[in-house]
Amino acid sequence: MQIPDLGNKLSLITQMEFMGLKLYNDKLCDPAKVNSQMIYKLWLHCCRKSSAVTIEQMKKFAPYAAHKLDVLDRFVDAEGKTTLNPEEYKTFRLKLAEQKKNENKAKSAAKAAKKNF
Repeated sequence: MQIPDLGNKLSLITQMEFMGLKLYNDKLCDPAKVNSQMIYKLWLHCCRKSSAVTIEQMKKFAPYAAHKLDVLDRFVDAEGKTTLNPEEYKTFRLKLAEQKKNENKAKSAAKAAKKNF
């Protein structure tokens, strides 16, 4: 199934108005950010499975998730499994775990310093 100009239609999701018309009635609606699960699903179906949208168009749609999109494009296959570049993926995960560990240490040190102050 091909949808013409799908990249521009995706960017329309994040707009509040189009040609002077309000797209959302809900006052609490914030279309500026789409949650990461939806970005993953859109990327998997639009970029990886059907190649209807390029990764650059997805980054334009969700610039705040550009790093996540790069990671998905590098490691996830069309079935949604992390089977592309397995060795690089392992080192990437170890690096992320080390960063998280260091962040937790820094956070607990700051908390202890604040407590002792």
